[in-house]
Amino acid sequence: MWVEYLRHGARGWAAEVAEGIERGEVLVCGPVLAELISGTSPETSERLWSRLSALPWAPLGRQAWHQVGSIRRKLLRAGTTVPLVDIAIAAAAMRAGAAVWTADSDFERILEVTDGLTVRYQRLNDRG
Repeated sequence: MWVEYLRHGARGWAAEVAEGIERGEVLVCGPVLAELISGTSPETSERLWSRLSALPWAPLGRQAWHQVGSIRRKLLRAGTTVPLVDIAIAAAAMRAGAAVWTADSDFERILEVTDGLTVRYQRLNDRG
């Protein structure tokens, strides 16, 4: 959802992102920030870092990484492969008591093997 918000601004459903930021309800975690910065130019990444690092942070400490590994093990045993970064985002959200707002169906697979994850889906063709 961040990519859509950063590309198109606070229009349509992405206006909810801006409103959430304004109310202090939006968190960011390392994997999200790393994904966003990796897809930008050096000049843009510095501006992005400045903006996003001011948001509340959902940390991933040692116990969170243990949780990431446990979730991944459950997924693999179920025959499902999900990018590790998505599992880390899910773990950060669960530990922070936050919902993941996404268009990525990988989070549906994570939901199948976890308790305590809240996911809000926004399909990209649903720009309203």
